[in-house]
Amino acid sequence: MTRAAMDDDPAWTRDRLAGLFHEADRCPEELVDMRYDIYHSRSSGRCCPGPSSCRTWRCVSATSCVPTGMGRITCPTRIYWGRHNPMGDTSEAEGIHAAVRGSGMTVYDECGHFPQWKHPERFAADSVTFLTTAEACP
Repeated sequence: MTRAAMDDDPAWTRDRLAGLFHEADRCPEELVDMRYDIYHSRSSGRCCPGPSSCRTWRCVSATSCVPTGMGRITCPTRIYWGRHNPMGDTSEAEGIHAAVRGSGMTVYDECGHFPQWKHPERFAADSVTFLTTAEACP
């Protein structure tokens, strides 16, 4: 039995999230609280066979972004990626970018999995620029 199933607590959530940051000690408590609540919500089972399997990453391959089928996306798309993302390096983001016709991509240096937390002002500005200049979906 995994620790997630036997002894799940906010400290475990914090440790797991800290690994997704380029600087592990920068993991904000607000994010820990939010993710802990998500992991314990009834809806967390929608993408996974059970909440503990989601928390132990056994379902990641079933819910991860993979380029297969992304060529069908016709709406404007922007990929935001941290250069030090432990969930996938920039080659994964480049694969998604290549698969989604007309997409754009922004890579954040000195950033792990959460550019919106590491670079909130830049992420907000980049997002506003994208949302105000993108054309409507066909």
